[in-house]
Amino acid sequence: MATNFAAATDYLNYTSVFPALSSGGPSKATFALLIRATAYAYSQAGMIAQQWDSNSRNGWALMMDPGASDALRMIAYSGTSTLRVDFNTGVTFDDGNWHSVVVQVDVASGGTNRIYVDGSLAGSGNSSANWTTQTNLRLGDPYASFWTDGFRGDMAEIGYWSGVHLDVSEIDMLNKRVAPIHVRPSDLTFYAPLVRNQAGRTTIGLIGVSGTTASPHPRVLGGMV
Repeated sequence: MATNFAAATDYLNYTSVFPALSSGGPSKATFALLIRATAYAYSQAGMIAQQWDSNSRNGWALMMDPGASDALRMIAYSGTSTLRVDFNTGVTFDDGNWHSVVVQVDVASGGTNRIYVDGSLAGSGNSSANWTTQTNLRLGDPYASFWTDGFRGDMAEIGYWSGVHLDVSEIDMLNKRVAPIHVRPSDLTFYAPLVRNQAGRTTIGLIGVSGTTASPHPRVLGGMV
């Protein structure tokens, strides 16, 4: 079973699992998931994932942007709330189907941040200056109330690779539904298939759960379904 996020306050919160990124290294990471979005009228943002602090600083977030027909948007802020990265994909997919999403993060000044949807590059933006991230990851409900809404829909097969950007062949593997645990496992920092409730969420670093229910899992190769 996958995990369904049906309300603005549904979330899974992980901490102390992900090495903090900085220009001094590691400065890169790759975040991936399978996602099935439900059509919803977000007022501010449909928050999918966040790796920043409770004030939306020192890190990045992936969200659905209501100002761009719910296209995926990546933003990043410094510790002084200075915007370092901001771009959207122009690709909308709240069509009730499962999609592969891969985010490449680079916190070094001039570094390229990218979003891939279903194996294809959908958008990118360069870091305007050096920035850093936190060691946490939150799925769903935003830390800061400013963002209003958490994502509505299903998530599965969460993967996080620290220190690297997966190459296009590996991104294609994820799009072909190979489980993250079989994609460059030597650099895989975190894997949560989100199956069978608590066990599938992975207890590694899991410190908070609000709402969420089980939903049908997408078919994957070599996963834990």
